[in-house]
Amino acid sequence: MRSRARALNPVRRAASAAPPALQRTPEVLPAQRTAAPPAANLLQRARRLGHRPEAIARQIAPSALLSAAPLNALQRVKVNNKKVRISGDPFKLLHKRLSHRMYSRRLSPRGSQAKFKDFLRKDKSFRSEEELLLAFLDKAEKEKLRVIDLRVELKKKRLDYKRRGRKDLIKKLPRASGWTRPLVLGRPGWTKEHKKISKPGQDIRHIVRNATIKNALDREFNFWGNNLEKQTEAFTIICQAIEIPTKDLHPWEMLKAAYNKLYLHKGNLFGGPSGVNRVIGLAADPLINLGEELR
Repeated sequence: MRSRARALNPVRRAASAAPPALQRTPEVLPAQRTAAPPAANLLQRARRLGHRPEAIARQIAPSALLSAAPLNALQRVKVNNKKVRISGDPFKLLHKRLSHRMYSRRLSPRGSQAKFKDFLRKDKSFRSEEELLLAFLDKAEKEKLRVIDLRVELKKKRLDYKRRGRKDLIKKLPRASGWTRPLVLGRPGWTKEHKKISKPGQDIRHIVRNATIKNALDREFNFWGNNLEKQTEAFTIICQAIEIPTKDLHPWEMLKAAYNKLYLHKGNLFGGPSGVNRVIGLAADPLINLGEELR
């Protein structure tokens, strides 16, 4: 009867299944449970009592947990005396609004999410979400200028090292990176299907030149300036014509989607000799720039 009661008791069954080394852990006296251990010992205790998570929880007083937590984790930006959430759907919607505002200022939102969360952990108050977004956008503008200045500085160093024949120093130069940067329209990569178009010794070439497609879309975006309504209307028409969904997209996101689809369109691609393709590319840009100056 006693053996059956012992078998049915989950606490005794768990204790008998525990490793011998962990069974020798001394029990904590009731008087000791009220004393909060130093924050430095929390990890050590958790490792030692890892087979029983509830045991470490009983020994840690709330004051110890608070002292171990970083100070900025307890702070939040407030809008109209309400704390701004940094997770879940409310944060996603707020960050989406921020991303659209960054697109309009030709700022890349890539990498901004973590920085925005850090910004929201500060003890600041704003009267509206608009005021909050403007404060962060000012911070983003300063970061963009820092990246631009860093690029100029690194370019000068690269040219100097190149004249001196110091390729070893060029390799050690850091990248001009930041959590935001000027927004640019980069080329999409070729897929395996696209690579089948060209043969050995050939490059994938465009019938309608890449710069023609890119500049047309870029100028359409810039033509409307800060008129978001007109930008949205113009690029909605473009995207619908080439069957690209536009729901909840900023005009720049529509522009990027349209450019990617037109750039990768197989009807505009063919395989051509590599050398000829590169000569065309090198010669075309200076001629186009000269034509722009003469207009």
